[in-house]
Amino acid sequence: MYIDFKNKIDEGRYFTIFAPRQMGKTTFLKEIVRNINQDNYYIGINIDFERYRGIEIKHFYMELKIDIEEAFFRRLSEIGCVKKGELKKIFDHTSFGNHIEFYRFVKLIGEVIPEKKLVFLIDEFDAVSIDITGNFLYTLRDMYLKRREDRAFSIYSIGLVGVKNIRELNVGSASPFNIATQIKLDNFTLGQCHELIEQYIEETGQEFDNRVIEKIHFETNGHPFLVNRLCAILVEDISQDKNKPIKLGEFQQAIDMLLSEHNTNFDSLRNNAEKQKTAMQKLIFTDQFIEYNPYDNIYENLIMYGVIKKGQNNNTEIANPIYKKVLIKTFSPVTDQENFFANGVTPSKFLERDKINILLLLSNFKQFVERVGLKLFDIVQSQKESAGQYLLMSYLDLFIRSLDGYSIIETPSGRGRIDVLLHYKREKHVIELKMWRGKEYHEKGKMQLIEYLKSEGLKEGYMVLFDPRDKEFKDFDENQIFEDAIEGYKVVSFLINI
Repeated sequence: MYIDFKNKIDEGRYFTIFAPRQMGKTTFLKEIVRNINQDNYYIGINIDFERYRGIEIKHFYMELKIDIEEAFFRRLSEIGCVKKGELKKIFDHTSFGNHIEFYRFVKLIGEVIPEKKLVFLIDEFDAVSIDITGNFLYTLRDMYLKRREDRAFSIYSIGLVGVKNIRELNVGSASPFNIATQIKLDNFTLGQCHELIEQYIEETGQEFDNRVIEKIHFETNGHPFLVNRLCAILVEDISQDKNKPIKLGEFQQAIDMLLSEHNTNFDSLRNNAEKQKTAMQKLIFTDQFIEYNPYDNIYENLIMYGVIKKGQNNNTEIANPIYKKVLIKTFSPVTDQENFFANGVTPSKFLERDKINILLLLSNFKQFVERVGLKLFDIVQSQKESAGQYLLMSYLDLFIRSLDGYSIIETPSGRGRIDVLLHYKREKHVIELKMWRGKEYHEKGKMQLIEYLKSEGLKEGYMVLFDPRDKEFKDFDENQIFEDAIEGYKVVSFLINI
């Protein structure tokens, strides 16, 4: 990907990139600058307009000059430019407080170093009001167009990166972008993940099992920040022997470490998701079809901030499995052992000969939910469908941690399906969480569970079905437990009335 953009700059292109926030754009642009600056003819300048948010026009150009000067002279020192002193005098004795003065300033620089190729890369260019940046952007366009006829204008290539498609910006009747190539910055493909990890291998000597690379791509959906962060954790924090490739067991450790850390990416994710809590709970914990609509007032910002994406069949999905895991933790209620295990019952009561009695464990949960569970957490009617699932996940996690085991939440791409994998000593148990949507839906769920059991090498699994219907609409005893033998696998379906 970096090479592709290096080629665009070599061609002297003017391009605009739009991508959701927290896509790793800052790292992306720094890497582009690093690549182009391997050629001494380039002076790559990367500026982030996010810092200018809310700024007045008189301060905009003042801060812009400071940032340009810092990047410019750092680069001149790297290449040992003999005209550095002459250029320093221009910076010291020239100021610009508007777009016209900026135009003249750049021309003065170009007259001193016409052989150099100046590249402007501006991140979050739409963070500043278009009333301030409009004339600046027109000026960039004008200088870019004149660069071929007047070598004094050394601006060779321009890249502008924003959250919204540049066509959505209101810049008047004559657009400063009508000569620009518009590019949407997408997640890494599986092939690009392989290319990126090859760089880690070359730099560190640490090999990766191909299955780990596939899991990295699946869990992140190719999100640049998440891919790079997982690789860094694996190489820097987990790998103990550089002579052995990283395996799936180490990958799970990396996932656990990532989910337990605080970083700006997750902070932004939680902050934006919590502003639409009801909508997010519906997306995470129910199987309702929600049509993808980028113009919906509720979901527009969630799309812009990269929280949700367009899924198969035009439905709305969480952007990637890791984000879904983070959001499940974010919206799960605060629980403690006293709430779930009342009247002297302790987690050890659900062990028989040091093995977990899953049916007894789920029976206790059912009693808890039907007795006080939803009332305890002030669950309103509109949240009933999500309440059962996140209460059960909290219950299982609390239980297994009290025994020094651990749980893994799997979030397949299909709507309304969450799998919990409990690990206790050498035991593994799969519990799938779904809503009751009729017998046909139930049968389909059994087959999904069997596929999961096959992948885990297990012969028995559990499905918890939450039934939100009023009692008069039920066509069976809500206390019933379904037990099926299918293709040599045992599937126990446990119905819970909510």
